[in-house]
Amino acid sequence: MEELNYEQAVQRLEAIVQKLEGGHLPLEEMMALYEEGSALAVKCAKQLDAAQLKITELAEKGEASADA
Repeated sequence: MEELNYEQAVQRLEAIVQKLEGGHLPLEEMMALYEEGSALAVKCAKQLDAAQLKITELAEKGEASADA
């Protein structure tokens, strides 16, 4: 999972959600998919947080340069 970029992780998460919503899986498979999906959701959230922080930092640098 570590090798997945954000877009790949989101695509995998969407596929997992579709399978889980289908509801025709053995309990063990559902639990494994749920666990993988939870990990992917955390990974995506961390990547989004990092991107937001980077954007904020760049915006602040840009504002500081414009004020100088």
